[in-house]
Amino acid sequence: MKRLLVFILFSFLSQALVAEENKVDTKLCESLSVQDIADIGWMFWQKKEYGKSFKWDSYAAKLGNIYGQKRTGLHYQRGLGVEKNYGLAVYWHKKSAMQGDYYSMYNLALIYSTGGPNLKKDNKESYKWALLGSLHTPSKEQDIVESINQLLMSLDKKLSVSEKEKAKKDMEAIKIKQTTASK
Repeated sequence: MKRLLVFILFSFLSQALVAEENKVDTKLCESLSVQDIADIGWMFWQKKEYGKSFKWDSYAAKLGNIYGQKRTGLHYQRGLGVEKNYGLAVYWHKKSAMQGDYYSMYNLALIYSTGGPNLKKDNKESYKWALLGSLHTPSKEQDIVESINQLLMSLDKKLSVSEKEKAKKDMEAIKIKQTTASK
């Protein structure tokens, strides 16, 4: 029922939701829950209106919403609605990953394995996040599980034994909140 109300609100007010220059209407946000704000970002994402999606997702991300954080990371990672910036993608993916989002763990592994805008390639960090992703990704997410396993096999050849041991120790020190995000 709540999702239906958010959808109706979105449908009737989609033009009013984003004020000039795609800024979020913070007055309207006062009457919405953080999850509602993230849901609006998701609706814009599904419509491929990435500029609007970014504004809502980043607003939800700043309020601590795991889905907003993940999608804000994806916006920066892929350059959707915002300039591509791997440094900021890592920042938001880590926030989401620390709340248990396995897809953000996977994306961190990918980003570190290649490096890119605003971030150096780091195979040890990639290995650490791939290991974490392999532990937290549900088996039903077969495509992600297979991709993580392929990445781990590739990194296994590139890293020394001591680098892999260090990555495993670093991984064990990370305390992940036990949740599973799916949007």
